[in-house]
Amino acid sequence: MHRAAAFATLLLTTSPVFGGPADIEILDRLVGSWQGKGELRDNANAEPGMIECRLETTKNGMTLTISGQCSGAAKGAKMAGNLRWSEGPGLYVGSLQGASLSGTRSLSGKRHGDSLQLRISGDDQASNLTMALSGNDRVRLTVTGGNKATLLDLPLTKR
Repeated sequence: MHRAAAFATLLLTTSPVFGGPADIEILDRLVGSWQGKGELRDNANAEPGMIECRLETTKNGMTLTISGQCSGAAKGAKMAGNLRWSEGPGLYVGSLQGASLSGTRSLSGKRHGDSLQLRISGDDQASNLTMALSGNDRVRLTVTGGNKATLLDLPLTKR
């Protein structure tokens, strides 16, 4: 997976899902302005590069909209995405577009406590995004590849 593709997957972002208030509340906690510094890798064997990111998230109904930009190893990549709670299948679903991605990637997954665990598809390589919240002002975004290697580790704090 290319470095920018791995980084792009972060823009978007559970014990069994029962479709209650906690499934919406976790999206509410992700709303705001975020910033942080972390590490990005092109692949499992690459040396990590430092990145600094700023993200803006808003919510309309059950849909979270995410936009942002990162500098450093991400080379100024801009991304946009959305994530929504879908009661029918009991999943979070969304999409992601990034500067160096060809086309749109799909996101789907579930809530496990204070984390969203999302599968990233639409790429020839399997990857997963975990958005782990700590309180209302911290979130850690982690992207792992099919070989369980960490491609992105980005702690963010609400501004």
